[in-house]
Amino acid sequence: MAKKVEEMEEQRQVQLKTLRDEKEQLQALIERQTAFIGELEQQLLRVSSNNTVLQHQQQELLETVNNLIHTISTTTAGGGDTPSTYMDCAAVFKSGNTESGVYVLTLPNSTLEVKAFCDMETEGGGWTILQKRFDGRVDFHRTWKEYKMVKAIKRKFSP
Repeated sequence: MAKKVEEMEEQRQVQLKTLRDEKEQLQALIERQTAFIGELEQQLLRVSSNNTVLQHQQQELLETVNNLIHTISTTTAGGGDTPSTYMDCAAVFKSGNTESGVYVLTLPNSTLEVKAFCDMETEGGGWTILQKRFDGRVDFHRTWKEYKMVKAIKRKFSP
């Protein structure tokens, strides 16, 4: 019977050693997983911080784009390259544009667009300027015959 007790004690010792080994392996595994979780938490904090910065940059970019869209869609003086549907400077003035400058006008009964200087200050504004002296080099004091001759020359040499 003593031998049987010894065998049972020996089996118990082997099982105990196996359990202790498994316990150590599990503890090591828990330590590795805890370290890995810590690294993941640090990465999450960094990503979260980067995300906040990116969201801020995205908001700034969106505001800039909206400002550009607003600027482009608003017809202002000097916006000579922006197509409009104004037939004359009076229509431009009535639409709320009160700054003198070059505007695009669409000729009546056509799709032809021309740039014209609009005087928005003289006598209530809305004047379409046909001739504007910029630096004084051109003499506008001509006879009707001279104007007709210049027009004929332009017609002859224009495509």
